Amino acid sequence: MNNLSVPGAATTPGPNGTLVVDAYQLDFSSVVGTNPNPYPGPQIGVLILTQQRGAGHLITGYQPCPAG
Repeated sequence: MNNLSVPGAATTPGPNGTLVVDAYQLDFSSVVGTNPNPYPGPQIGVLILTQQRGAGHLITGYQPCPAG
């Protein structure tokens, strides 16, 4: 299992206790090791996270980046 910490600047409260994550704000350098690029691959868009009984969050919604 991988853990990814999400900086507060990347999250905003959503409806019904969810968190909206602007994945454009995420830095994946801690999970890609020695890769010099902290943004491997295409940007993933916006994620909606729902708290799972104190055991982290589950991705329950997704909005891709605009084409272009």
